[in-house]
Amino acid sequence: FARAQVIALLWQFGRLVFPYVLVIPLAKLVQDFWIFTWRMALVRAYLQRWNPASSAIEGASQRVQEDTMRFAQGIQGFVSTLLKSLLTLAVFVPVLLGLGRGTPP
Repeated sequence: FARAQVIALLWQFGRLVFPYVLVIPLAKLVQDFWIFTWRMALVRAYLQRWNPASSAIEGASQRVQEDTMRFAQGIQGFVSTLLKSLLTLAVFVPVLLGLGRGTPP
């Protein structure tokens, strides 16, 4: 390969990867904020339904936190996988369409 070809290929690779590199950290930040807010809402909703007149259960607050954490982790795994798949698709579909135009049928 000539030097100009290598540089052109590097620019092409950069254009391909740049949107992904830009979007993923922002998506992770939004995801972490959403998870924190959602877990707090779950705990608040759980505590509203808690009957303080019932007998004291040792470690009840820890149990509430652990239960909401497990539930939130399951939902987080599903939603984050779905969002990452959609973002990957959104980033790479234009590239694939561009490559497909140059390919004979």
